[in-house]
Amino acid sequence: MTDEIKQALATPKIDVHCHVFRSDNWAESSDHLIACSDMLGITECWCSSPILGGKMESIEAVRAENDAVLAATARHPARIRGLCFLIPGPDAITEAERCLNAGMTGIKLYNQYRINDPIVRPIIELAIERSIPILEHAGAPNPEHKGNQPLISHGIHFADVNERYPDAMIYHAHMGGGGDWEFTIRAIRDGSPNLYIDVSGSNLDHDQVGFAVDELGAERILFGTDGTMAGSLGKVIEADITPEQRQLIWWDNAARILSAQGITPDATDVRNRVPSRGAVSFSPDPANSAPPPLIDLNTWLGSFPFRSVSATPDSLLQNMDRFGIQKAAVSSIEAAYHRNVQQANEQLFRQVENQDRLIPLATISPRYPKWEQDLDRSMAAGARGIRIAPQLQDYRLNGPVCRDLIQAISEAGLPVFIPHRIEDSRQRHWMDPGTVVDLGAIADVIADFPDTTFVINNARTISRSPLWTRDDVRDGQWYVDLSLAEVHYGLHWGMENAKDLANIVDAGGAHHFVFGTHQPFSYAAPALVKLVTLGVSPEEIAQIGHQSASQILGLD
Repeated sequence: MTDEIKQALATPKIDVHCHVFRSDNWAESSDHLIACSDMLGITECWCSSPILGGKMESIEAVRAENDAVLAATARHPARIRGLCFLIPGPDAITEAERCLNAGMTGIKLYNQYRINDPIVRPIIELAIERSIPILEHAGAPNPEHKGNQPLISHGIHFADVNERYPDAMIYHAHMGGGGDWEFTIRAIRDGSPNLYIDVSGSNLDHDQVGFAVDELGAERILFGTDGTMAGSLGKVIEADITPEQRQLIWWDNAARILSAQGITPDATDVRNRVPSRGAVSFSPDPANSAPPPLIDLNTWLGSFPFRSVSATPDSLLQNMDRFGIQKAAVSSIEAAYHRNVQQANEQLFRQVENQDRLIPLATISPRYPKWEQDLDRSMAAGARGIRIAPQLQDYRLNGPVCRDLIQAISEAGLPVFIPHRIEDSRQRHWMDPGTVVDLGAIADVIADFPDTTFVINNARTISRSPLWTRDDVRDGQWYVDLSLAEVHYGLHWGMENAKDLANIVDAGGAHHFVFGTHQPFSYAAPALVKLVTLGVSPEEIAQIGHQSASQILGLD
């Protein structure tokens, strides 16, 4: 691995946004959380067990969730701190006092009420009195996603409550977990030093952390994961910030919050501690994993119409050099969004014609006349694969026009690249359809075209998808990249869903993985962190890192 990744894994971190949900196997779940934290250098986790969906449950139900967290803190007293989940109302203060007196060090609020609702004020006043932080579930989703969480708080609500209570230590959950992160960060820009935001969330958009530091100052950014452990780590590693700012995010800001309660967190490297009760380990040790020269099967050149995202050959190569990426398969951003894709393809071919490290992928739309000629011209220009984007170009993946295209690509001996999504749909611009390609539909075409190679980019929850659960597809010629899916840890209410890619590794399916980053839309570092923590053999690392990609692109 690069020295940058190795140093980050060894740096102690405080994760301010974790969960231990009430379930029959909560103990095993908490053990798994700690084992994953060990791998990533996370020294302590601030955990809660909220009641989701905005449900207005009884105090008995709330108490049961908090009891699960108290049990986890007792099981891992040096590693887990509890955040008391509350539903604002007549019983909230009594429950908060019970949990705080039992050793919890903060409060967790979900979306039963917005953070600036007057009913929340007694809880905020208690938090000020006890010098404890409040974590509020948050996001700024578009209307169709907000419908599932009508009372979700976003930056404007946080700014409003901060104006009333500037001394309250409140942090906005997951900047990457709930919609338009630029909107919500700008909304809290003028808040007091006690208004924070954490970096967690499955959205790994490039410049997310750097933008937050520029807008708020690094002193107001907290490290958190909320189930996106490797992804959240990678965001902070790659962010265009100083080492001092990175240290504030990893540790210092959370330590300052704890110091208000007279608590000094233990900064000992987790690998030098006595193993926690019940913890398990992954092998091999990521510090000893040395990826070979890498081939990135998911990059783009051009400009995105809905956010300040762009890449030139020079900027892409610069980031590739930073992370030891030797070659990259590239396609045109404009080709995904233009009606006439071939003009954008030809621009791409001109951009990379003198770049032997950048391997072009053409984009073909079967809805446009003479697409067959576009395919022929792209092959003649050196395309080593074909990207298709049915969600953006208004056709069904398993419909007749797309099947004709896949058949033609297959007969040409080229692989088919399918981006599961370009951007997180929760933040889509109103002119952007913002849809995903259903993994079940992808499984259908894989089954129908068994001799065709498919590469699925920027997808997640792979082990629970038809790609892996369908017996007729499991052994097909398909690959998924490491850009979005997590490996060992995901939000779960039962251990069967605790892992994603690691489930496939455990079943001998690591040959389905390829290295891919989704640059420039996403940070590249998360894919590096996942690669070195997969827990596979050096031979499998080489296969994932470059051998499969070389075969797919016909570079051998």
